Amino acid sequence: MYILSQHWKLNYVLDFNSRDRTPFVLTPDMAYVINGGDKPTQKFQDFVDLCCGAFNAIRENADGIITLLKMVSHC
Repeated sequence: MYILSQHWKLNYVLDFNSRDRTPFVLTPDMAYVINGGDKPTQKFQDFVDLCCGAFNAIRENADGIITLLKMVSHC
């Protein structure tokens, strides 16, 4: 059962027609934890910069990442 569930998860990841297209929602509770309190801090800006950098890195290397995932799915 484990192998079948992992295979299904990988197929779901590789199926771009079914990906979630809703925007990321940052709740006030999440912002509170990131900031360490109510007031905006540099930690929040660092979080935003890190997320944007990660998104851009994944987008720039999408073809290679997809190729690796497809190779792993055949194991």
